[in-house]
Amino acid sequence: MATITFRVWDGGILADAVSCVLSDRTGSYGIKRTSTGAVIVPAGTVLVKTFTGIYSYVFTPPARLVQYTIWVKVVTRAGTDYYELLYTPPAEDITIVTPADILHRHLIQVSRLFADPPSEDDWPLYNGRLPDTPHVDDDIAAIFDTPGIVRPKNMHGESQTSHGIQLRTRSVEEGDGYSKLKAVLNALLPISRETIVLGTEMWMIQNVNQASDIVRIAVDDKKRYHLTLSLLMKIKQV
Repeated sequence: MATITFRVWDGGILADAVSCVLSDRTGSYGIKRTSTGAVIVPAGTVLVKTFTGIYSYVFTPPARLVQYTIWVKVVTRAGTDYYELLYTPPAEDITIVTPADILHRHLIQVSRLFADPPSEDDWPLYNGRLPDTPHVDDDIAAIFDTPGIVRPKNMHGESQTSHGIQLRTRSVEEGDGYSKLKAVLNALLPISRETIVLGTEMWMIQNVNQASDIVRIAVDDKKRYHLTLSLLMKIKQV
């Protein structure tokens, strides 16, 4: 199983598309097996919006180690664009751990500032999406991977990359979201070489630094406040 994720940008900012579907230029297919032309996913299949400007589709390839051709059709106010992707699934599924996965687990299990969805406890923290459905509370948070800062390795050959993280809250009261993000800063900024386990892997959070102020970015149609906080985090596998 693979997740196809597509981001729509407008002037360097993530922006919603009018539509985002799987389709080649002729409307013949969305995903096909490259070698045979067999249609695997029909044209017009919708990619699900998971966040502002981010769309995804979960694809289960019928065979591995063969190439698939994927076309994404994106309609924006500026016009219609088509993007071709080539994908060859590996012999076995590979689990990729991202910096957001690590911090997501820390904020739930170690800092205990958030609940783990679909828990009915207050302030669930979603990973990679900010859902808005009838069964989801108004006061929630989400964590996302964002571009970081890549630096040369040090004299010991260790990576000096600082990974970008964005936390976003949605709340009926603006102060509640602000207080929650302030609590995140108070919990994370003192971190120094703290370990956390994900599945069979152990990771070390070397440090976390604040990369932005706590910013109100929107008030949605339901009068809920959306606030964000950007962080930079150094990690290594141990």
